[in-house]
Amino acid sequence: MKLDTQAVQRFQTIYKKEFGKTLTEQEARERFSNLLSAFKVIYKPIPKNEMREDERKPQRKIYNTSE
Repeated sequence: MKLDTQAVQRFQTIYKKEFGKTLTEQEARERFSNLLSAFKVIYKPIPKNEMREDERKPQRKIYNTSE
């Protein structure tokens, strides 16, 4: 998978902020690629014919305006 350099740099920044460790570009590319691969495996939309009736209806978003 070809990863955009800017996306890899953003991943490095986020990783440093979250874990306190600086990744090399190669380490960041590998970890970012692994993360994207994991998302591809676990994130699959549920076909409408497999949804319950109440899940098929569009959900209204409720926003907290007090913040």
